[in-house]
This record gives sequence, C-alpha cells and structure tokens, in this order.
Amino acid sequence: MRVLVDASALSDARRDAGIGRYVRAMLEALGRQPGIEVVPVRPFTRPPVESWPVRFINAQPALTVAWIRRGRPLVHAMSSDPMLLCPPARQVVTLHDVIPWAGPAQGMYLRMQRSRLRRAAAIIVPSTHVAGRAVDVLGLERSRVHVVAEGVDPAFRPDATDAEPAAAAIAAPGTYLLWVGSLVAHDPRKALDVLLDATAGLEPRPAVVLAGARGAEADRVAARGRALGLDLRLPGWVADSELAALYRGSLAAVFPSLDEGFGLPALEALACGALLVASAIEPVTAIAGDAALLATPGDVVSLRAALHVAMTLPPEARGMRREAGLRRAATYTWAAAAATVADLYRDVDAAYRDRARSAR
Repeated sequence: MRVLVDASALSDARRDAGIGRYVRAMLEALGRQPGIEVVPVRPFTRPPVESWPVRFINAQPALTVAWIRRGRPLVHAMSSDPMLLCPPARQVVTLHDVIPWAGPAQGMYLRMQRSRLRRAAAIIVPSTHVAGRAVDVLGLERSRVHVVAEGVDPAFRPDATDAEPAAAAIAAPGTYLLWVGSLVAHDPRKALDVLLDATAGLEPRPAVVLAGARGAEADRVAARGRALGLDLRLPGWVADSELAALYRGSLAAVFPSLDEGFGLPALEALACGALLVASAIEPVTAIAGDAALLATPGDVVSLRAALHVAMTLPPEARGMRREAGLRRAATYTWAAAAATVADLYRDVDAAYRDRARSAR
C-alpha cells in the first residue's frame, strides 16, 4: 500500500521544532512497517516567508505533482494541513493541537482548513487532551479522531555516552536547569519568562541552559536573562546525542508550558533519567504521572518552589523519581505509534474503496 506523506515541515523552520522531529521519526518508523510504501514529499523550494499559510501554499505544487504521478494514493498530512487537491476522504491528517483555532481571530486560511479537517477520513492527535479539544473547538466527529501517542528516540537513554564531554562544555553536570524547544519566534505558551523569573529567585541560583534553534526569541530571552542577572547558556540546536547528555547532566529538566499538544521534551527528559519539573497541564501529567514535580501553570512562585524541591531532593527520593520516569518513558515508542498509524491507513483505504465500489 502506497502512502504519500507531506514532509514539508522538514524544509522550513519547523524542521528543528517538535513537528520536524515528529515527521522524521514517524517516516523512519513507518518505513519499517510491512506492506506500507511511504513516499515523503518536500516542496520544490523553501517558503519565502515563515508563516503557516505561505508554507502551506509553498508545499502544494510538489505534493500535487507527486500525487498525480504516483497514482493518486492515500495522503498523510503530518503537519495539521490537509492537502489541497486530494479529496479529504483520501487523507489522514495529524493534528498536533487546536490552539490556532481556539482564539478569536481566525482568518480565511484557518476557516478553510477547519472545513477540510471536518471532512478528512481520519484525524490523528497525540493525546486525549487534543482529541477532546478537536471535537469541542473544531466540531470534528469523535469517531474519526484517533489518539496516537508519540514516541521517544533511542538516542534518549539514561546511560552515559561519548557525548558527555560536549554537553559538559556547555555547562558542568549538576549545575544547571535545562529547557528544550525552539527559540526562533516568541510563543507565550512556552512560559519562558515564568521560568526566568522563577530561577532569578532561587538561592543558590543555577545556570539555565535553553537548547533549541535560535532566532529573535533567543535574542529577547538573552536580554531578559541579563536584566535578571541570570547565567543563561544558549547553545542553539544540538544533536540528539548531545541533547540526551544535557538531560542526564541537569539538576532538572524544566517544562513550564501553559499548553501543549503532547510534550515531547518532557518524555525525552524522563527517558534520559532526568528529574522533570513541569506545569500541571493534562498532556504532561498523563506522560509523567508521579515521576515529575508539578507546578501551577504560569505561576512564578509555584514553579520556584518546585525548582527548589528539585535542587534539594535527597538522592534516594531523586532515584525513585528517576526510576518511575524511566518506566513511564519505556511505554512510548515510535514503533508502536507507526504500527497504529499503518493499521489506520489500511482501514481508511479499505473504507474508501468500499464506498467507490458502492457508488458504481
């Protein structure tokens, strides 16, 4: 069975963000599924502007050519954007979250995609949290919304590797807090200012490593860190092996987000045996359970208190949380996610062919 995959997220700024990791990992895992031929399609050129509508339009020519040349197969739109030419009934769409549609300002593009999402054959979401919001906010039929949790790459593991020296060059083990994500553009959901303000009130005050692709947000955060007198380290994008070493060497991995579709950095932290301090938001609590130290979302005092606990936790208690995190992380694999998605492809394709035969 052939499936055309929109891999346009690997050709723009999303490649270094969570969506890019999702596309790469899912393509690799789907490639090992028996009976499934996955055909990734990237745009002919990079988008001239990094905006959602422009990236969507930029991806369509290459997708259209590939879809026609490959015999009009099933399409998997992995970045929340149903393909324009392909009938919605021939499309599976991964919807990472519904935040763009939850606000009061929605332009023509979002309204168009809302309509197409409602008619797609199947919608994949990463958590029950997103599933519920997809039904409430977008008006999707619950029966067509399928929860497929993301996985964790084997590079994220608790045992030390030869990447430890590179991580130690960024910050000495046991001296820093770690946050992981994109620093290209400001995203208020990430609550980075809450993290900086909370850290500024700690004594002793640890360094803060912010690992992720740099852009205007990195400059803004660096300036705010200097104003607060923080020791900020912004290494930019780092390879997975080095990132795993940073997780392992941290006092705590911090995930202060106000809202997330899944929370992959939180899962990666647990898989590396890091102590996780996170906001008590539904996707993260579902992943971490009792392995994480939780704080009230957006509350500086609450996060500071959780960070203080993390820094003063006795070794035995830290070890118990580490083991709990490793057990929970082990249940999330890309292989399991890909197997579920492959079965969904088969169901969607069979249903489409049955309808086609009935219409003759």
